[in-house]
Amino acid sequence: IQKVYDADNAVLLTDKRLLFMMLGPDQVKEFAGDTDLVNVLETLPGDAHAKRRWLWLKGGTVVSQALQGLMREKDLAYITGELFNYSVPLSDISGASVHPRSQGLKLKTSQKDLQHSFRNAQDLAAFKDKLAELGVPVVESNKMW
Repeated sequence: IQKVYDADNAVLLTDKRLLFMMLGPDQVKEFAGDTDLVNVLETLPGDAHAKRRWLWLKGGTVVSQALQGLMREKDLAYITGELFNYSVPLSDISGASVHPRSQGLKLKTSQKDLQHSFRNAQDLAAFKDKLAELGVPVVESNKMW
């Protein structure tokens, strides 16, 4: 079993695909403007992995602003071609489960199971509803992964 612990800090859902993306300090600066968080990250020692993780832990609002700016300014071809992402066609997803207590989402495909942790319950609920609207069966689970 292969595990990736820092694969994404943003999720983009289209009517045909689900993209797990990693926005870093450069994208935050470009699409959300100069922020105190990015300025702190730029001065901290450490590799890109550590900075992306810190951005995920402390910068949910800033990442959300950057994602919104990115979607306003760039098209989907740019996003899929220029940014690190892992894309899954919705037709490959056979089902999904959400764990409200951990704010987790688990997607089942024929190839593998994918997981994403949302920063807040509202985002998870909205995502769950949108997946269901797009025909992906979603169940609530009390079982920890």
